[in-house]
Amino acid sequence: MELPAEPQIALLRVLQDWEFRPIGASESSNVNVRVVAATNRDVAKQARPPAFGRVCALGPPGFELDLPPLRQR
Repeated sequence: MELPAEPQIALLRVLQDWEFRPIGASESSNVNVRVVAATNRDVAKQARPPAFGRVCALGPPGFELDLPPLRQR
C-alpha cells in the first residue's frame, strides 16, 4: 500500500522542520525521529520528477540496501 500524496507532504514537512502541530493544539511540538522505510520499487527511477518533488529526491540522508527477492535467496 502506498501512502497517498497528502500524508506524504505532511510527513515530509515534519522530517524537514522537526516539528508538527497536533490536531487541536495552538503550538507546534518538536520531534526527534528516525524513519525506516522499505519499498519493492526502483528508488532511483522513482526519484525523478514528477514522481517525487525536488525536495523528496534530495530528501533526508540515508542509505540504500538492495536485497534479492526471497525466491532468489
